Amino acid sequence: MAIKSYIVGPGSLIFGSPGAPDEMAAQITSCTATPSVDIGDVIPVLSGEELPGDREVTWVLEGNFLQDITETGITTYTLENSGQQKPFVYIPNNIEGRSLSGNVVIDPTAIGGDVKARATADFEFSIIGEPALGDVAP
Repeated sequence: MAIKSYIVGPGSLIFGSPGAPDEMAAQITSCTATPSVDIGDVIPVLSGEELPGDREVTWVLEGNFLQDITETGITTYTLENSGQQKPFVYIPNNIEGRSLSGNVVIDPTAIGGDVKARATADFEFSIIGEPALGDVAP
């Protein structure tokens, strides 16, 4: 198999329902969808056998962005939509034509930072269920 790789960006990160999406790509400095696997404890039974522990996979959409506290900015968006489920589409690279989509729970993010430095904030939004990897709609 030949080596294949891609560079993140230019791409997109969109929150919201179809027809009224909020495009956030211009503020995003890094974005990753990260899985985490948790395997429960093995349960031994009298016969000497063992029941394997339950396996659970959870995902988060995480990264960093340039803060924007304007009325329609990403920082304001996280505050106004805190605790709400929102659909998302993450396109790491437009050329590859692939996207990751699903629903996230929006959490508020930091405001401010070091004096005389560009204000950035980390974000981590829980993905509800398993995200879908697919082709970008034409």
